[in-house]
Amino acid sequence: MIELVYKPRARSLRHYVVSEESLGALDPAQIPETALNVLADVAEILNDFKVLHYVCDGTLLGIVRDDGFIPGDGDIDFRVDRSALTNELIDAFKAEGFFAYKQSVIEGRLTNVGLFRDGLLVDLYVAVFANHSVMFELIFRKNHLSYQQAFDGVEPMQFHGVDVNVPRHASEHLRACFGPDWQQPTKTWDSFFSHKALCRCTGGAKGLLAAGMRFQTARRLRVRDVSSRRSWHRVRDALRLVSWVRRPDRT
Repeated sequence: MIELVYKPRARSLRHYVVSEESLGALDPAQIPETALNVLADVAEILNDFKVLHYVCDGTLLGIVRDDGFIPGDGDIDFRVDRSALTNELIDAFKAEGFFAYKQSVIEGRLTNVGLFRDGLLVDLYVAVFANHSVMFELIFRKNHLSYQQAFDGVEPMQFHGVDVNVPRHASEHLRACFGPDWQQPTKTWDSFFSHKALCRCTGGAKGLLAAGMRFQTARRLRVRDVSSRRSWHRVRDALRLVSWVRRPDRT
């Protein structure tokens, strides 16, 4: 279940210096040696600045499950402590040849920085670490999605000669992200709504409705095929899958 928070004036902004398409980036699996060098340099910079971080999402899944990069996964993903993502840190990446092509901001909070080097995209996803949990946000249309899962610190791991930080108890962490069948590859993953740590969508009515329907499809909770049913029935079923809709000031 996810919580829908009705906040029509919630502002989410994704700013591109250049578009991802114009960069002509490759998947890490297409150029694995280059990807390892990029991975190593990002990890080294974050370690030099003593930033709490770990590889996450598809990058973590590939390292732990496949001992490699997953074909079709378009970038290298890191979860990074929000308090450490400063201009000084971004300048350190630029000094090593990285180009900061993207920033995502939600209600004034920096939530993502996109880097590019050597034909590869790197996403630094901002996170808040507190009370043995990690919380992070993504932009969905004009609304934003919130995720939260248990977090018990990080530990080093060797990946083809590169030292990277992974969440402690990585298998449990991946189960909390991808579900109990995380070791089985899938072609139907929705990067926004399949993630098991998704807990909230905040924004206007149109975006909340879209989120409810997308959540329904991603989680495959339909009792029967809805493709031939009227739109209202699809909307009704989608809303049944979320916990409740509230305003921010509702107690």
